[in-house]
Amino acid sequence: MEFVCVVSVKGSLASYIVQQEPENRFKAVLKNYNGKQDDIPLEFVLQKTADGWEAWPKHDEIVTSLAHAIEANR
Repeated sequence: MEFVCVVSVKGSLASYIVQQEPENRFKAVLKNYNGKQDDIPLEFVLQKTADGWEAWPKHDEIVTSLAHAIEANR
């Protein structure tokens, strides 16, 4: 599975390309990085566990949006 997730972060839009990896993991990479969004991570790794979603690095706003998008695209 691969899709683009657009999230609003502090009034700006950020597009992440989300790809499924083995073992119920997902990788989200910032698309078209232009230096304007240097306060957000360029990449996330998310994994679904029995307790919910874990992500590295932590960022409540973006991780919540990415997790919702992953669930909606399953």
